[in-house]
Amino acid sequence: MKTDLLSDSQEYVQETYEDFFNRFNGFGKEIFNILKIELPYVFENLTLYKAIKSTGKHIGGFQPLDSYAIFDDENIQFVIQLEPLSEVICLFNDKTGIEIGYWSEDEYRDAINFIKQNFITI
Repeated sequence: MKTDLLSDSQEYVQETYEDFFNRFNGFGKEIFNILKIELPYVFENLTLYKAIKSTGKHIGGFQPLDSYAIFDDENIQFVIQLEPLSEVICLFNDKTGIEIGYWSEDEYRDAINFIKQNFITI
């Protein structure tokens, strides 16, 4: 895997964007379509993952419904985690993070702005 930003409580496998789009029907799904339009450089440097099993390292640490996307351009790394059950978009790296959810007036705009302000300089 490209990065150690993901929790060691799960094992992950890479999935294609098409596989993700067919599998994932939860909250936050449209973030990738918006990234493709507004921040194509970010979208092009994402690798998508899904959790396939618990490693047993942490109790309750298995989230098989979530989706994980890692941005990695060799200079900057960050994760976009979609949590459909709690309706949250998590954005984080080793320095900062945020949870944006259904309570936001525009969760996608807030996520794009956070990425622009905290992770990338385009």
